[in-house]
Amino acid sequence: MEKHVVEHYPVENLPPELREGLEAGVRVKVTVEVEAKPDTPDKFAPFYGAAKGLYPTAEDAIQTIRQQRDECG
Repeated sequence: MEKHVVEHYPVENLPPELREGLEAGVRVKVTVEVEAKPDTPDKFAPFYGAAKGLYPTAEDAIQTIRQQRDECG
């Protein structure tokens, strides 16, 4: 779990909803804990395995990529 702590933070810098009920002019200790990270979809997932078996070896794939790169300038 990610946790961030900032000590001696001025209450005036807090957003209004967090400042509520706190005395003006004091400093506070702010602790933020990440509960859960949202699932980020893998935009390349539909392409995994799409070229499976296209190149017999990794070196063949690298050679083809280099040739195409060189042709493009």
